[in-house]
Amino acid sequence: MKITKEIGIDLGHRVAQHDSKCYNLHGHRYKIIAEVEGELKLEGSENGMVMDFGFLKEILMEFIDKKYDHSFTV
Repeated sequence: MKITKEIGIDLGHRVAQHDSKCYNLHGHRYKIIAEVEGELKLEGSENGMVMDFGFLKEILMEFIDKKYDHSFTV
């Protein structure tokens, strides 16, 4: 069984050594898709699930959204 969770982030950058408009500060919208595959759990609060969607969202928000959304990378 598989579950999938998608989030979107906006991230700015520039290509400093480029001779086009990419030299200027600009941004892109990124789609992050996380997929978890495994056996269904047979006990506990996740009984009948591969993983609780809420837990998966917390992980994505902590490690992707919090660090990269509306930030700048070189």
